Amino acid sequence: MDGQDRYSTVTKKMRSSMIMELIDKTKGVPDFVSFAGGSPASDTFPVQTLAELARQVITENGEEILHYGASGGEDVLKEAIISEEKLEVDLDEMQICSGGANGIYNAIRTFLDPGDKVVCESPAFLGSIVTFEAAGAELIPVEIKVRINETLTSSRLVRRIHPVF
Repeated sequence: MDGQDRYSTVTKKMRSSMIMELIDKTKGVPDFVSFAGGSPASDTFPVQTLAELARQVITENGEEILHYGASGGEDVLKEAIISEEKLEVDLDEMQICSGGANGIYNAIRTFLDPGDKVVCESPAFLGSIVTFEAAGAELIPVEIKVRINETLTSSRLVRRIHPVF
């Protein structure tokens, strides 16, 4: 007995992550730069600068910085973003994410119910497709073919689709 009979319905429907499969298949391929799964060219990393900054932060704030951080993001980072971007928001209205897929996941879990329809450009970011499907959304792909000097406007799109909000 493998215990799968105890898995939740959501877990039973899970499939292998296409993103992880792409990363596994393209990792280590010479002269190949993959834009799938956020894999920038390693030779562009400022390794020495990051090492110096990490050393400085741990030396100056090690006892605090090595603990788990706030799940919504550290206030000092939020304050810096608010100041730099000249935003008018309260700290508790801002959520710091660890990447685009994390932000998409948070939005999906906030606004979508299983069975909701989602208009999704095609081709689309694979991370969003996987997350929409995991949430039980029905994807409505819209092929994006915009000619030069032509704009795909929301009013043109709404003529064919009836949005919930």
